[in-house]
Amino acid sequence: ILPTIGLNLTSVLTLHGTSTEVFLNLGMYHKVLPMWVIEEICINIPNILTSVTRFHLRYFFPFKRVEIIRNGVDSRKFNPRRYTDVERYRRKYGIRREKTVLTVGKLVRQKGTEFLIKALEYVKGSLCLLIVGSGDRRGYLERLSKEVMRKTKHKILFLGSVSDEELKELYALSDVFVLPSINEGLPLSLLEAMSFGKPIIATRVAGVPEVMDRKKGILVRPKCPRESGE
Repeated sequence: ILPTIGLNLTSVLTLHGTSTEVFLNLGMYHKVLPMWVIEEICINIPNILTSVTRFHLRYFFPFKRVEIIRNGVDSRKFNPRRYTDVERYRRKYGIRREKTVLTVGKLVRQKGTEFLIKALEYVKGSLCLLIVGSGDRRGYLERLSKEVMRKTKHKILFLGSVSDEELKELYALSDVFVLPSINEGLPLSLLEAMSFGKPIIATRVAGVPEVMDRKKGILVRPKCPRESGE
């Protein structure tokens, strides 16, 4: 947005998150103030400012009206009535009769996948956790998963990147969707799971509480594997 200064151009800036919030949540406090200054300047440059959530604006002082335009998904495509052959999907991914938990997202620190894996240590019985996504923490998460599986009866499968069609099959076969993020905007994976009518457990971060309440799922604090939610 900075190059638009002085060029007499009409500009639009949409916030899907802020680095100020990311650095706060990751404990990188030495970067918070300089990034806040940069972002405070930037959000006041454009002619039109939009955000996918109200949450992203809480540390800033925009001098103009902000339009909240939330993310969305096509509920005709993410429709459980179109994906009813659940038994075939379970055979395809090697899942037996155990309850299945699904999480979708990049395997990076801010997605909090490690806390979901650790939470399985406090869950009785046998679950199958399906992890969709790729990223630089996959090696660490796989090692952590092996430790958890040695201690429990749970199964953890890393599926990597999948096609759009495969993703819909995974939503259809899952019993519960979990979003364990430390930091978020308004994640499409959450909206997709909601479109499929799945029970949801999600961390109380960013725009998640703006679209989810107790009637739609369970909200928990980030980085708290043992929390039961509300």
